[in-house]
Amino acid sequence: MNYLLKRGLPSLILLLSLAAYPLMAQETVVTAKKKFPVELRVGFTSASFDTPYNNESTPSPSKVGFYLGAIVNCPLSKTFNFQTGLVLIHKGGKLDADHENDKAITIDGVYLQAPLYFSAKVPLRRYDNSFNFNFGPYLAYAMAGKTTYKSSGSKSSLSFDTFGDQGPLNRLDAGLGLEFQFELKHKVVFTLGSEMGMTRSMKKGWVSGTNDLIANSTNYLSIGYKF
Repeated sequence: MNYLLKRGLPSLILLLSLAAYPLMAQETVVTAKKKFPVELRVGFTSASFDTPYNNESTPSPSKVGFYLGAIVNCPLSKTFNFQTGLVLIHKGGKLDADHENDKAITIDGVYLQAPLYFSAKVPLRRYDNSFNFNFGPYLAYAMAGKTTYKSSGSKSSLSFDTFGDQGPLNRLDAGLGLEFQFELKHKVVFTLGSEMGMTRSMKKGWVSGTNDLIANSTNYLSIGYKF
């Protein structure tokens, strides 16, 4: 037994190393090609305005929208990454703007957004999966949107451009985002994210009785695939 350990084992390791070398070289080439993997995402949002309106202590009602994007992962180390890309994200919310006349406003906005996130990965080696935590600022610019003004009990409504001269929202948006991810086999990525706007989303004085610093607040859930 000692002879086999002293003579046979080193020889076996050498033979296995020589046999595995082409595979290791091939794997190195593949890894180099995937140095900056791209993740395609699709999902939905729940958007509202994070500052109370009409001097109440409750946030505005939320509305559902879509989320679609492409994220580039730039490795900084085995644990940390930098993420950026372009995302089409639905924001906005609902306002009970006039309680006396029971009128409601639904505000829709579609933004082209660039996240600038730092990511930390917690690997689950046994299952070849990981948990990821992403945090950082984002910059967004509105592409389109519609605002609907409707009285309760009425079938008719008034609609206009959310970002036009008479619209309620400013086109520029910026803030901070946080994401929790579960990455399956380094390919399929489930993301739960939340964003808090740090700029004034609604034009000052657009709705009477509202706080001047109304900002976008958006939560989203998506599924992605890494290439």
